[in-house]
Amino acid sequence: NLQVTDSRLFTVVRDSGASMRGISGYRQLEQFARSEGPRGEEILVKVALADELRVDMIATRDEELLALTGGYMRRVNVMTTADALAIVGLYLRAGEHYERREGTMKLSIPFDTLAWSAVRSQIPAGWPWASALVDHGTVENDDAALIFEALFERLTRALNQRDILHRAMNEPAGNRSRRQVVEAFDYIMVNLVGAFDATARSAHLGAGLPWEKRYTAKWQTNWRTQLGVPELAAMFDTNQPAADLFAVLRVLRNTVHGAGLGSFTARQSGKDDEVLAILPRDDADDIVEGLNRLDPNEDWGIATTTLLGSHFNTARMTEALLPRALFTLNEVVTLCPLSALKSTGRVLTTGPPDSMPFDLGTSTRANLLYGLPLPAQ
Repeated sequence: NLQVTDSRLFTVVRDSGASMRGISGYRQLEQFARSEGPRGEEILVKVALADELRVDMIATRDEELLALTGGYMRRVNVMTTADALAIVGLYLRAGEHYERREGTMKLSIPFDTLAWSAVRSQIPAGWPWASALVDHGTVENDDAALIFEALFERLTRALNQRDILHRAMNEPAGNRSRRQVVEAFDYIMVNLVGAFDATARSAHLGAGLPWEKRYTAKWQTNWRTQLGVPELAAMFDTNQPAADLFAVLRVLRNTVHGAGLGSFTARQSGKDDEVLAILPRDDADDIVEGLNRLDPNEDWGIATTTLLGSHFNTARMTEALLPRALFTLNEVVTLCPLSALKSTGRVLTTGPPDSMPFDLGTSTRANLLYGLPLPAQ
């Protein structure tokens, strides 16, 4: 039986005036907090206050707050500032346009354009590369410009599907969210592999190899040794980071050809239910081995193997793979041969224009909202 005085009072200042609120059951909470160490009460006050105010999330740099588990953590969503920005961006993108103000002007950008801005800034080497392809297409009237568009369109689609994946992961775990999670993850893998395939086609064209044999342009084969760029070919040698990354992406993409990824709803004490996917049994060991070579300290989202097989959190896997894929694609594009491409003689673009949507301010905002590394200054 709690007494009426068993509360911690605080004041909320509103436009219409101050109002008194209180954290109920505070004595019991305080007793529990004291058993958690010297900062237990301070942390508890912060979280209980946020819970009472019904905040959607707590953005903080406090490591102890970030390490919270249990009921309070689940109710108030403690996260870093960067993660909070990414979450806000996720739900802003549920609309059609991104809006910002410059003085008295209100500027509106479609979110597809904002995604395009983000991925282009992640691959800065893509500016001269794309310009050379477009210039060649102008002379030859072929599909060179479409290859450039394909790379960034596939990456934009991957970002859009990543949004769908995260929204589904934030919904109550069930059959509907399971289907959405697996479908979105499939599409992300398909588009990331497609982006690598687009760069292979561009390298084939840029090296002057027979266009009628463009189907042979595959980074995982000896075709790459014909490009005349030993450093680029070596990137995909066995056990190299680019080779391991591309192999993992291809295997995860190839589930669309077979039985597909399995999924189930996992329930753990003290945590919300979550949707987990199941790695393909025949390839699970190779996937885990490749990921551990990439980074043994990375949280790839892979859980302990059970009778169902090796299972993983698709959101964590995506967040670990996507930045590496973007970084690797930039390295590939940097080294792609261009010498055989035709030219009109015009000066090629070497960097982003200082105008929307590719100016530094817009691309920085885009990457903050998408939770991606910020573009170079």
